[in-house]
Amino acid sequence: ITGTLGEDVEELAIDGTETRLRIEVELPHHGHNRDADADLTIKVPESAEVDVDVVNCPIDVTKVDGTLELESVNGNITVDGKPTRIRANTVNGRIALTVTSTEVEATTVNGRILLDGVSGEVRAGSVGGSIEVRGGKFETAEFQTVSGNVDFTGALQGSGTFDFEAHSGDLILNLPANVSAEFDISTFSGDILDDFR
Repeated sequence: ITGTLGEDVEELAIDGTETRLRIEVELPHHGHNRDADADLTIKVPESAEVDVDVVNCPIDVTKVDGTLELESVNGNITVDGKPTRIRANTVNGRIALTVTSTEVEATTVNGRILLDGVSGEVRAGSVGGSIEVRGGKFETAEFQTVSGNVDFTGALQGSGTFDFEAHSGDLILNLPANVSAEFDISTFSGDILDDFR
């Protein structure tokens, strides 16, 4: 563990066992901590399961192959690597996952979501941002945005269910020419264009 702690940080608490470690930045109980920043770099084994929960702070994870549970109240989330499963949630921030994971869940209230390299089972949702997906073969997928676009590139595999929804934005699906699927497409106030031949 390396990094810096602000003057108002009370303690960097570290406890746990040989198989589980807990690291927490502790602040004084009184409010108005003017210098309560903490900038930490934490190195873990590649196969570790990582659970991060922060407030007003970005999360950046690289080269971890285990399960990732990432949550930020106000900050971006960035992941690069081969984690087996990812759940990323931020209230106000961007999510960018450049991964080969086959189980991904990403949600943000106000921010853009970029998923690059994902496949398998994927869910993503944003209230005030766009979703861009560049992946491989998907078994099931669900993408929803209230105010933004959904731009999807990938293959639909097997007999899965795929749900794409944009309330006030464009929905763009870039699928292989030999796609075999049934489509149910509707719009409230917009055009439907297709290149099926």
